[in-house]
Amino acid sequence: MKDDELRAIRDAIDADRPIPEPEDPALYPVYESLELLKQRYESRIRELEQAASERDAFYSDMQQMRSEHHMAEEIQRSLLPGDADGFRESHHADLYADMDTAWEIGGDFYDYFPLDEEHLFFCIGDVSGKGVSAALFCAIVKTAIAMSMQTGTDPAQVCTEVSARLYQTQRGKSRMFATLWAGVLEKTSGIVTYVNAGHELPLLVRKKGEIIAAGERTGFPVASWYDRNHPEKNTYTSGTLAMEAGDALVLFTDGLTDSENEEGQRFGAQRIRESLADFPVREQDARETVSYLERRIGAFADHGIRDDDITLLMLRFLGDLPAQTPD
Repeated sequence: MKDDELRAIRDAIDADRPIPEPEDPALYPVYESLELLKQRYESRIRELEQAASERDAFYSDMQQMRSEHHMAEEIQRSLLPGDADGFRESHHADLYADMDTAWEIGGDFYDYFPLDEEHLFFCIGDVSGKGVSAALFCAIVKTAIAMSMQTGTDPAQVCTEVSARLYQTQRGKSRMFATLWAGVLEKTSGIVTYVNAGHELPLLVRKKGEIIAAGERTGFPVASWYDRNHPEKNTYTSGTLAMEAGDALVLFTDGLTDSENEEGQRFGAQRIRESLADFPVREQDARETVSYLERRIGAFADHGIRDDDITLLMLRFLGDLPAQTPD
């Protein structure tokens, strides 16, 4: 009898059936212990099943989020300008830009396009914040600048209009802004008319090898401030750079200068100068020079902390130099 009851209890546990109450009083304490253990076991199973369900839902949400971020990255990339090789012939300019985002979507941007047969517009910018909101504001600023530049060749006037409009249309306390360097190259003279809205100073590499900080900041970051009572204080001013045939202008965002190595050292503007001094910029095209700088920053900060986008743009004024087709 005892063997039959023990077998029944064991079979009930294995088959997930109710444990039969034994007739033998000596087995009753065992029955109660097994019943309690079985209840705890079933409770734990339900908890694990719930956890597994929540885990599956979490991974599903994560997959959906990654898919949406990937789509946002593709959209952001599609908004960047295309190949600039045609500017060699049309505007005497060798131009190339590239952006390496710290995450799937970034807050940096660049743009370039001809305004007419004589003038070429180019710019680089960095939006405050990170993630989707920064990427969205990035697209807004870039589009507003591009549309406004269609009506003139003065980047300072465009910045004044765009900054005021974007500041006044933003709502709430979480206002966003963007640093911006925008220039217009006049191909017949090599003069670049520019506005620097709180952005990093670019470097001008002279054809003779001299490397200098180009120009100065001519205004506050776009959409960061507006004085309703004194509209004259909201205006930006223009600066000019005189480029000779063979001179190159290197623009970058602070993701480059702020990149750190394992020891916490920043790459900094001085290392950009040293990198350019070590490289035959005068003998290489814009694409190869940008790629070289990317390799240098990659080697420097390979294992360091990286939480910001890195964007580079180089324009070399060709002037009357023979136009060379890149390899």
